Amino acid sequence: MMYAAALSSGFFLAACSCEDGCDVGASAMASPSQMVGIDPGISSADVFTTPDSAMTVALRSLKEKKISAFLQSVVPQAELAKMRDGWKKAQSEPVSPDEDKEFQAFMGMATAEGSEEMLFLMVKPYLKDAQEQLQGVTMMLPMMAAGALENADVPAETGAMIGQLSAKLAKLDITDEDKAREAIGVFVKAARALDVETASEIKALSFEDMLGRVDIAYAGLIDILGVYDLSPQKTLESMSVKMVSTEGDHARMEMTFSLFGAEPQSMPFEMERIDGRWFPKPSQEAAEEPEMGTSRLAR
Repeated sequence: MMYAAALSSGFFLAACSCEDGCDVGASAMASPSQMVGIDPGISSADVFTTPDSAMTVALRSLKEKKISAFLQSVVPQAELAKMRDGWKKAQSEPVSPDEDKEFQAFMGMATAEGSEEMLFLMVKPYLKDAQEQLQGVTMMLPMMAAGALENADVPAETGAMIGQLSAKLAKLDITDEDKAREAIGVFVKAARALDVETASEIKALSFEDMLGRVDIAYAGLIDILGVYDLSPQKTLESMSVKMVSTEGDHARMEMTFSLFGAEPQSMPFEMERIDGRWFPKPSQEAAEEPEMGTSRLAR
Protein backbone atom coordinates (compact mmCIF):
# COMPACT_ATOMS: atom_id res chain seq x y z
CA MET A 1 0.00 0.00 0.00
CA MET A 2 2.84 2.38 0.81
CA TYR A 3 4.34 1.59 -2.61
CA ALA A 4 1.00 2.26 -4.27
CA ALA A 5 0.50 5.44 -2.29
CA ALA A 6 4.03 6.59 -3.08
CA LEU A 7 3.58 5.96 -6.79
CA SER A 8 0.19 7.62 -7.02
CA SER A 9 1.36 10.50 -4.84
CA GLY A 10 4.47 10.75 -7.00
CA PHE A 11 2.31 11.23 -10.08
CA PHE A 12 0.31 13.82 -8.16
CA LEU A 13 3.29 15.76 -6.84
CA ALA A 14 5.06 15.73 -10.19
CA ALA A 15 1.90 16.77 -11.98
CA CYS A 16 1.23 19.59 -9.55
CA SER A 17 4.72 21.07 -9.57
CA CYS A 18 3.69 23.33 -12.47
CA GLU A 19 7.29 23.86 -13.52
CA ASP A 20 6.16 25.02 -16.95
CA GLY A 21 3.45 27.24 -15.55
CA CYS A 22 -0.24 26.43 -15.24
CA ASP A 23 -3.47 28.06 -16.21
CA VAL A 24 -4.98 29.33 -12.99
CA GLY A 25 -8.33 29.75 -14.66
CA ALA A 26 -9.39 26.15 -14.09
CA SER A 27 -12.41 25.63 -11.89
CA ALA A 28 -11.55 25.30 -8.21
CA MET A 29 -12.43 22.33 -6.08
CA ALA A 30 -15.51 22.18 -3.91
CA SER A 31 -15.56 24.28 -0.78
CA PRO A 32 -14.00 22.48 2.19
CA SER A 33 -17.17 23.18 4.14
CA GLN A 34 -18.84 20.65 1.85
CA MET A 35 -16.32 17.95 2.76
CA VAL A 36 -15.43 18.48 6.41
CA GLY A 37 -17.72 18.20 9.41
CA ILE A 38 -18.07 21.76 10.63
CA ASP A 39 -18.55 22.62 14.29
CA PRO A 40 -22.27 23.43 14.68
CA GLY A 41 -21.25 26.56 16.54
CA ILE A 42 -19.48 27.91 13.47
CA SER A 43 -21.48 28.81 10.39
CA SER A 44 -20.16 27.54 7.05
CA ALA A 45 -20.01 31.13 5.82
CA ASP A 46 -17.69 32.18 8.64
CA VAL A 47 -15.66 29.02 9.14
CA PHE A 48 -12.61 30.25 7.19
CA THR A 49 -12.91 33.95 7.99
CA THR A 50 -11.05 33.73 11.30
CA PRO A 51 -7.61 32.13 11.76
CA ASP A 52 -8.60 29.86 14.65
CA SER A 53 -11.77 28.48 13.04
CA ALA A 54 -9.91 27.86 9.75
CA MET A 55 -7.23 25.85 11.53
CA THR A 56 -9.85 23.96 13.54
CA VAL A 57 -11.40 22.73 10.29
CA ALA A 58 -7.98 21.79 8.88
CA LEU A 59 -7.08 19.79 11.97
CA ARG A 60 -10.45 18.09 11.99
CA SER A 61 -9.91 16.86 8.44
CA LEU A 62 -6.61 15.27 9.54
CA LYS A 63 -8.26 13.67 12.54
CA GLU A 64 -10.83 12.19 10.17
CA LYS A 65 -7.99 10.92 7.91
CA LYS A 66 -9.14 13.10 5.03
CA ILE A 67 -6.08 14.45 3.26
CA SER A 68 -8.31 15.71 0.45
CA ALA A 69 -10.27 17.93 2.83
CA PHE A 70 -7.10 19.05 4.60
CA LEU A 71 -5.65 20.07 1.24
CA GLN A 72 -8.66 22.23 0.47
CA SER A 73 -8.46 23.78 3.93
CA VAL A 74 -4.84 24.91 3.78
CA VAL A 75 -4.22 25.64 0.08
CA PRO A 76 -5.59 28.82 -1.56
CA GLN A 77 -7.96 28.35 -4.49
CA ALA A 78 -5.48 29.70 -7.06
CA GLU A 79 -2.93 27.07 -6.07
CA LEU A 80 -5.58 24.35 -6.10
CA ALA A 81 -6.44 25.37 -9.64
CA LYS A 82 -2.77 25.04 -10.60
CA MET A 83 -2.68 21.57 -9.07
CA ARG A 84 -5.78 20.57 -10.98
CA ASP A 85 -4.27 21.81 -14.26
CA GLY A 86 -1.02 20.04 -13.44
CA TRP A 87 -2.88 16.77 -12.92
CA LYS A 88 -4.64 17.16 -16.26
CA LYS A 89 -1.30 17.75 -17.94
CA ALA A 90 0.17 14.64 -16.32
CA GLN A 91 -2.77 12.57 -17.53
CA SER A 92 -1.74 13.26 -21.12
CA GLU A 93 1.73 11.81 -20.54
CA PRO A 94 2.04 8.01 -20.86
CA VAL A 95 3.26 5.75 -18.06
CA SER A 96 6.38 3.75 -18.90
CA PRO A 97 5.56 0.08 -19.65
CA ASP A 98 8.07 -1.13 -17.05
CA GLU A 99 6.60 1.07 -14.33
CA ASP A 100 3.07 -0.01 -15.20
CA LYS A 101 4.08 -3.67 -15.22
CA GLU A 102 5.79 -3.38 -11.82
CA PHE A 103 2.82 -1.62 -10.29
CA GLN A 104 0.36 -4.13 -11.73
CA ALA A 105 2.38 -7.06 -10.34
CA PHE A 106 2.52 -5.44 -6.91
CA MET A 107 -1.20 -4.67 -6.77
CA GLY A 108 -2.04 -8.14 -8.02
CA MET A 109 -0.02 -9.69 -5.22
CA ALA A 110 -1.46 -7.33 -2.59
CA THR A 111 -5.11 -7.86 -3.50
CA ALA A 112 -5.24 -11.53 -4.51
CA GLU A 113 -7.37 -14.00 -2.57
CA GLY A 114 -5.38 -15.27 0.39
CA SER A 115 -2.81 -12.50 0.04
CA GLU A 116 -2.81 -11.90 3.80
CA GLU A 117 -1.19 -15.27 4.53
CA MET A 118 1.09 -15.10 1.51
CA LEU A 119 2.42 -11.69 2.50
CA PHE A 120 2.92 -12.78 6.10
CA LEU A 121 5.01 -15.74 4.97
CA MET A 122 7.04 -13.35 2.81
CA VAL A 123 7.82 -10.88 5.60
CA LYS A 124 8.18 -13.36 8.48
CA PRO A 125 11.86 -14.18 7.77
CA TYR A 126 12.75 -10.48 7.84
CA LEU A 127 11.12 -9.48 11.13
CA LYS A 128 14.27 -10.08 13.17
CA ASP A 129 16.42 -8.07 10.76
CA ALA A 130 13.88 -5.25 10.85
CA GLN A 131 14.07 -5.23 14.64
CA GLU A 132 17.86 -4.88 14.51
CA GLN A 133 17.61 -2.05 12.01
CA LEU A 134 15.08 -0.30 14.22
CA GLN A 135 17.44 -0.54 17.18
CA GLY A 136 20.10 1.17 15.09
CA VAL A 137 17.73 3.99 14.22
CA THR A 138 16.71 4.31 17.87
CA MET A 139 20.34 4.72 18.88
CA MET A 140 20.84 7.48 16.29
CA LEU A 141 17.82 9.55 17.23
CA PRO A 142 19.24 10.97 20.51
CA MET A 143 22.29 12.18 18.56
CA MET A 144 19.93 13.77 16.03
CA ALA A 145 18.12 15.48 18.89
CA ALA A 146 21.40 16.83 20.28
CA GLY A 147 22.37 18.08 16.84
CA ALA A 148 19.00 19.75 16.39
CA LEU A 149 19.36 21.59 19.67
CA GLU A 150 22.76 22.94 18.58
CA ASN A 151 21.12 24.48 15.52
CA ALA A 152 19.96 27.95 16.44
CA ASP A 153 17.23 27.79 13.79
CA VAL A 154 15.62 24.69 15.31
CA PRO A 155 13.23 25.21 18.24
CA ALA A 156 13.93 23.33 21.46
CA GLU A 157 10.62 21.53 21.01
CA THR A 158 12.08 19.68 18.01
CA GLY A 159 14.78 18.06 20.13
CA ALA A 160 12.21 17.07 22.72
CA MET A 161 9.99 15.47 20.08
CA ILE A 162 12.89 13.48 18.66
CA GLY A 163 13.66 12.24 22.17
CA GLN A 164 10.05 11.19 22.70
CA LEU A 165 10.00 9.36 19.38
CA SER A 166 13.23 7.58 20.27
CA ALA A 167 11.80 6.38 23.58
CA LYS A 168 8.69 5.13 21.82
CA LEU A 169 10.62 3.24 19.14
CA ALA A 170 12.86 1.65 21.76
CA LYS A 171 9.83 -0.21 23.12
CA LEU A 172 8.59 -1.36 19.72
CA ASP A 173 8.66 -5.11 19.04
CA ILE A 174 8.60 -5.70 15.30
CA THR A 175 9.13 -9.44 15.78
CA ASP A 176 5.60 -9.80 17.19
CA GLU A 177 3.98 -12.07 14.59
CA ASP A 178 0.41 -11.33 15.72
CA LYS A 179 0.97 -7.63 15.13
CA ALA A 180 2.58 -8.37 11.78
CA ARG A 181 -0.49 -10.33 10.72
CA GLU A 182 -2.79 -7.56 11.89
CA ALA A 183 -0.81 -4.89 10.05
CA ILE A 184 -0.79 -6.97 6.87
CA GLY A 185 -4.56 -7.38 7.17
CA VAL A 186 -4.96 -3.60 7.31
CA PHE A 187 -2.59 -3.23 4.36
CA VAL A 188 -4.49 -5.71 2.19
CA LYS A 189 -7.86 -4.15 3.04
CA ALA A 190 -6.60 -0.71 2.03
CA ALA A 191 -4.94 -2.03 -1.14
CA ARG A 192 -8.22 -3.59 -2.23
CA ALA A 193 -10.11 -0.41 -1.41
CA LEU A 194 -7.84 1.54 -3.78
CA ASP A 195 -9.61 -0.32 -6.60
CA VAL A 196 -6.83 0.15 -9.14
CA GLU A 197 -4.82 -2.51 -10.94
CA THR A 198 -2.43 -0.49 -13.07
CA ALA A 199 -0.54 2.78 -12.87
CA SER A 200 -2.36 3.85 -16.02
CA GLU A 201 -5.66 3.56 -14.14
CA ILE A 202 -4.37 5.99 -11.54
CA LYS A 203 -3.54 8.57 -14.18
CA ALA A 204 -6.98 8.13 -15.71
CA LEU A 205 -8.64 9.20 -12.46
CA SER A 206 -10.16 12.63 -12.11
CA PHE A 207 -8.44 15.03 -9.72
CA GLU A 208 -11.09 14.40 -7.06
CA ASP A 209 -10.99 10.61 -7.49
CA MET A 210 -7.21 10.64 -7.28
CA LEU A 211 -7.38 12.53 -3.99
CA GLY A 212 -9.91 9.99 -2.79
CA ARG A 213 -7.33 7.24 -3.37
CA VAL A 214 -4.80 9.28 -1.41
CA ASP A 215 -7.31 9.38 1.46
CA ILE A 216 -7.58 5.58 1.39
CA ALA A 217 -3.81 5.07 1.36
CA TYR A 218 -3.27 7.63 4.12
CA ALA A 219 -5.95 6.10 6.35
CA GLY A 220 -4.46 2.65 5.80
CA LEU A 221 -0.98 3.84 6.72
CA ILE A 222 -2.30 5.52 9.88
CA ASP A 223 -4.08 2.30 10.88
CA ILE A 224 -0.94 0.22 10.27
CA LEU A 225 1.03 2.55 12.52
CA GLY A 226 -1.77 2.17 15.05
CA VAL A 227 -1.13 -1.58 15.23
CA TYR A 228 2.29 -0.73 16.66
CA ASP A 229 0.97 2.12 18.81
CA LEU A 230 2.70 4.66 16.59
CA SER A 231 -0.40 6.23 15.09
CA PRO A 232 -0.41 10.04 15.08
CA GLN A 233 -4.14 9.98 15.82
CA LYS A 234 -3.69 10.56 19.55
CA THR A 235 -1.38 13.45 18.82
CA LEU A 236 -3.89 14.88 16.36
CA GLU A 237 -6.69 14.48 18.88
CA SER A 238 -4.63 16.41 21.42
CA MET A 239 -4.04 19.33 19.06
CA SER A 240 -5.64 22.67 19.71
CA VAL A 241 -4.95 26.13 18.34
CA LYS A 242 -5.39 29.63 19.68
CA MET A 243 -4.91 33.05 18.21
CA VAL A 244 -2.12 35.11 19.75
CA SER A 245 -2.51 38.30 17.74
CA THR A 246 -3.70 39.66 14.41
CA GLU A 247 -2.56 42.59 12.34
CA GLY A 248 -4.29 43.19 9.04
CA ASP A 249 -4.01 40.08 6.89
CA HIS A 250 -1.50 38.36 9.17
CA ALA A 251 -2.00 36.42 12.37
CA ARG A 252 0.24 34.82 14.94
CA MET A 253 -1.03 31.50 16.22
CA GLU A 254 -0.06 28.87 18.78
CA MET A 255 -0.62 25.13 18.50
CA THR A 256 -0.58 22.89 21.56
CA PHE A 257 -0.23 19.13 21.30
CA SER A 258 1.01 16.05 23.13
CA LEU A 259 3.31 13.60 21.32
CA PHE A 260 2.82 9.99 22.40
CA GLY A 261 1.19 11.05 25.65
CA ALA A 262 4.11 13.22 26.78
CA GLU A 263 3.74 16.62 28.39
CA PRO A 264 1.87 19.06 26.11
CA GLN A 265 4.03 21.32 23.99
CA SER A 266 3.24 24.58 22.26
CA MET A 267 4.62 25.79 18.95
CA PRO A 268 4.05 29.15 17.23
CA PHE A 269 3.10 29.54 13.58
CA GLU A 270 1.69 32.21 11.31
CA MET A 271 -1.33 32.53 9.05
CA GLU A 272 -2.26 34.91 6.28
CA ARG A 273 -5.56 36.05 4.78
CA ILE A 274 -5.97 35.53 1.03
CA ASP A 275 -9.18 36.51 -0.75
CA GLY A 276 -11.05 36.69 2.55
CA ARG A 277 -9.90 33.28 3.83
CA TRP A 278 -7.16 32.37 6.28
CA PHE A 279 -4.40 29.89 5.41
CA PRO A 280 -1.22 28.71 7.16
CA LYS A 281 1.68 30.86 6.00
CA PRO A 282 4.36 28.80 4.20
CA SER A 283 7.85 28.69 5.63
CA GLN A 284 10.46 31.02 4.18
CA GLU A 285 12.04 28.10 2.33
CA ALA A 286 8.73 27.19 0.71
CA ALA A 287 8.02 30.80 -0.20
CA GLU A 288 11.37 30.97 -1.97
CA GLU A 289 10.47 27.94 -4.12
CA PRO A 290 7.43 29.09 -6.12
CA GLU A 291 7.78 26.17 -8.54
CA MET A 292 6.71 23.81 -5.76
CA GLY A 293 2.96 23.93 -6.22
CA THR A 294 2.49 21.58 -3.26
CA SER A 295 4.67 23.47 -0.79
CA ARG A 296 1.73 24.24 1.48
CA LEU A 297 0.49 20.67 1.41
CA ALA A 298 3.94 19.33 2.26
CA ARG A 299 4.20 21.75 5.15
